[in-house]
Amino acid sequence: MTTPDVDAFTTSQIVALTTTEIDQLTSSEFQGFSTGQFGALTATQIGALATSTFDNMTAAQVGGLTSTQAHALTTTQLNSLSTTSLDELNVANLTTAQVVGLTTTTIGNLTAAQADELTTAQIAALTPGGGQIDALSSTALQGFSTAQFAALTAAQIGGLATSTFDNMTATQVGGLTSP
Repeated sequence: MTTPDVDAFTTSQIVALTTTEIDQLTSSEFQGFSTGQFGALTATQIGALATSTFDNMTAAQVGGLTSTQAHALTTTQLNSLSTTSLDELNVANLTTAQVVGLTTTTIGNLTAAQADELTTAQIAALTPGGGQIDALSSTALQGFSTAQFAALTAAQIGGLATSTFDNMTATQVGGLTSP
């Protein structure tokens, strides 16, 4: 198959592709998918994408992932995203288990807007003490809502840098609860 052949696929043809056929697409063929073609991929097909293909997804493709497609992503796929593509990821579409599987590097590359999308369950599950919670930028943490700060565990709070507390709002401090 060539890229022009793949470009001509209808959404019905894409849905009919087996995971083996999807896995055999080259990165350039996959990047050639239109938004409509990409949206037609099933969760099973998304989950079957080789990391080498997935890490070459365009930012528009990552931003266009549906909730169902996002739930099918492996942590290996998520951690392979380029910073540009990661910036487009809708973190709210990820499961708590997927967020827990993100490396500290990936967590550190989340934008403040993406950190704002983290659910309280996702936040409570982040590892403290040199782990994921510490990898979030101070800007990301400063953008947390009162509910997000209240979701932090005692171990997570204990591991935060002093500068994080220096930049918290009175509302955020008020949201902290004692263990």
